[in-house]
Amino acid sequence: MELEVFSTKRMIVRRYMDADLKLLESLCLDSSVWTYSTRDWSAVTDPAPIYLNELHLKYTNQSYGVYAAFLDDNSYVGEVGVYSESPTNRRVNVGYNLLSKYWNRGFATELLSGFVELLREASCIERIEATVLSENKASIRVLEKTGFLHEGTLRKYVYLDGNFCDVAYFSIIP
Repeated sequence: MELEVFSTKRMIVRRYMDADLKLLESLCLDSSVWTYSTRDWSAVTDPAPIYLNELHLKYTNQSYGVYAAFLDDNSYVGEVGVYSESPTNRRVNVGYNLLSKYWNRGFATELLSGFVELLREASCIERIEATVLSENKASIRVLEKTGFLHEGTLRKYVYLDGNFCDVAYFSIIP
């Protein structure tokens, strides 16, 4: 597969391409995906081109980006990647989004584990971080199964849907 970054037992992960616009649209329009996210695509008309442009900029401006995940039969599962990084502190913040039809089947844990392994091999990274809304128990479990440690809770850290929400802070040291 073109532009492959890494693979897992069931998935191939590669850079997003312009041809993936419809796949990104399916992810952006799957409202369940964004239930526990600080990103809300519901108010954006035609969000996929905007998001694809952001991803291409990450490939240009960051050491790592956000990558598309596919099953062996080429079915699009979702994404995993670095959402922000601090090169000076050798730190990255990772995340993942899977189409809701792939939830509760071990794909998120497999995908994040593969990505963490890729980052572990990079000698330039000292710390991998992840943040998740405290009420997102499924995502917290994915982080724990992947080896992330809960470092604390950032109380009333983010404003969503008219409320301030707590965010759980996790990290793993490669």
